[in-house]
Amino acid sequence: MNNKMNRTRRYVLLRRMMAGKLLPSSLLAIMFTVLLSSCSKPGAPPADEAREREALSHSLHNLDSANQQFSYYLAEVSKNALSQGKALEEKIQQFLQQPKQELLTDTREDWEKLELTLQGLHPLIILNQIDPKGFFSTSQLIDRILAHPIQPGYLDRFGDYPYSGLVYAIGIPLTQSGLMEQHGLTDSQEVVFGIYTMEFMLYGEGNSRLADDYIQKTTLSKSDRELGLKNEDEIAENRRRQLLSLQLEQLMNDLGQLSSMLNMAGSLSTWKQQPPQQQLSAVRRGLSTGLTQILIELADFQTRYFNREERALPELQLPEQERSLKKLRQRLLSLSPWADYFSPLEQESIRSALRNAAETLQSPALTNNSDPVEAQKQLQNIYENIKTLM
Repeated sequence: MNNKMNRTRRYVLLRRMMAGKLLPSSLLAIMFTVLLSSCSKPGAPPADEAREREALSHSLHNLDSANQQFSYYLAEVSKNALSQGKALEEKIQQFLQQPKQELLTDTREDWEKLELTLQGLHPLIILNQIDPKGFFSTSQLIDRILAHPIQPGYLDRFGDYPYSGLVYAIGIPLTQSGLMEQHGLTDSQEVVFGIYTMEFMLYGEGNSRLADDYIQKTTLSKSDRELGLKNEDEIAENRRRQLLSLQLEQLMNDLGQLSSMLNMAGSLSTWKQQPPQQQLSAVRRGLSTGLTQILIELADFQTRYFNREERALPELQLPEQERSLKKLRQRLLSLSPWADYFSPLEQESIRSALRNAAETLQSPALTNNSDPVEAQKQLQNIYENIKTLM
């Protein structure tokens, strides 16, 4: 997303917050300060330059240690993601062998564990956004693993189109090479691979996916023949099974490659070859970018769950609400390794603010909708903690 699009999105968000009175005035002031500062032109103002020079003088002798810790952190996240991926692979294989609703539920739980683990790659994702040409050679893998947003109708039936997507496009063979050609064919949202395409395949529209959608069919029914199907491979349930299997295969390949790349000696060699000033500047920009993204997501979270005059059946929202909070918390904590790049005084401030904000995200007022007023207070507490780092 280019700078103009970023500015537009932030402006729209600010207008939305103002029009809907989504935040107390104090929080609006914080968001204005943060978001407008993020929209400024490239190049740090004098105060930031002085701060970077000071950080450089304090941190230069610790730079090797900071890089080593950052490298170790990313290696551990990638190993954990591969481990979670293997657990998901086993569950999907069991489910395809015996398509039962309880096995589908178990599979979804493993999918959510993997998604949560992958949030730990947030710092790497941000650095790739700052410099797409690379500090790292892992950007293509990460982009495919975490490709989002997606067009569900590009994959399977969706909305008013019961025969849409690759599942019903019998003219497109479901092979690994064929699907790779379809991935982002004409639009970035035409996504075939990655965890969020698999989410749709496992959950369906509005979490309505049934295990019956994956029961293997060995003969054509009358309705299948009326649709013009010629053989069993063209039946929707069978193509759906094949599509999910190929998505799983690609995901495991990508997770394996990512783990190998981040665990090999010299995995951050391109990053380490950057001049110290450039590394420290990138980390500062990355921290600001990451925190700004989290503030925007918190505002969206508040809109969805705590600014409704009538919250119809709030108990139905709680699983998704809790999942959103867990992801935000994981992303906050993933920024902690960057503290090592700062001066000792800044390190403590960063870790303390991130820790306090992450702990507040576990507040019962935010997780169970029991007290919207208290929830607003807790959100303000989070904003105030994050504000200290901007």
